[in-house]
Amino acid sequence: MVVPLLRTVHSGAIWMQGEANAHADGRQYQCSFPAMISDWRTKFHKYTDGTTSSEFPFGWAQLNSVGQPKVYRPTLFDTTCGGTGCAGEFDEWRPGFPSIRLAESSTRSLQNTFQAVILDTPVASGSVHSPYKQAPGQRLARGALALAYGMSDVHAVDPVATKAQLSADGHSIIVSIQGIGAGGLLAQSSGGFEVLGNCSAAPTILPCATCLCWIPRNISSFSSATVTIGDVPPMSTAIRYLWYDSPCGNNPYQCPVYAKVGPLGTLSGEDKQLPLGPFLLKL
Repeated sequence: MVVPLLRTVHSGAIWMQGEANAHADGRQYQCSFPAMISDWRTKFHKYTDGTTSSEFPFGWAQLNSVGQPKVYRPTLFDTTCGGTGCAGEFDEWRPGFPSIRLAESSTRSLQNTFQAVILDTPVASGSVHSPYKQAPGQRLARGALALAYGMSDVHAVDPVATKAQLSADGHSIIVSIQGIGAGGLLAQSSGGFEVLGNCSAAPTILPCATCLCWIPRNISSFSSATVTIGDVPPMSTAIRYLWYDSPCGNNPYQCPVYAKVGPLGTLSGEDKQLPLGPFLLKL
């Protein structure tokens, strides 16, 4: 379907896809998606005689929420993960929406790419096709204006968690976030985070010396560039955030952590904040 357009000169592309790929190990999409981007860039550049850039900007909307909202409870972790029994060290590539979102975020390593996180625009029915289109459009516009049209000031905010480490006393985890901009962070609720640690800290699961659980833990404080998660369990090795098909309820704009932004223009209903996207980080 794209081949007939190859002689069309353009400034960039925006992509919105991935639902049908969620039945497979997410590493397949992590391979095929950047390969597609590179292939498009090569072919459009070739068939427009070099007029279209060989590294034209490419953006995408990360997968939205789907299904009914997640209720956060301690979850037993399969300790065979990291071997042949699991998809990744923390089973992060298991088939489903979270692994496709991870593949999409990983693709940002390609030059001149941008991503709009939109999982905070769910609809009560659970459909992946949300009627809340204005925020995704504005978030994609920020990246397009910056990369295709050189207006870097409008894309100064792009929150991404880059590092997680235990505090000196071992009781908290400090998550570092980049791309916040001058407006700073907004923590409008405290949930969404889970720490992988000893199940003894999860009273609803039988404690044992070797069992590991993903245990929900709340934000204890936040600064202009960090979020601190308190009361971490013993033997903590990793932290994840919004790691479910529908992690933020079934009403729009209710995820826990956002970066404050200024509007793109003067239209009503403009975004005042951009959500921190899902992540999984090793401690």
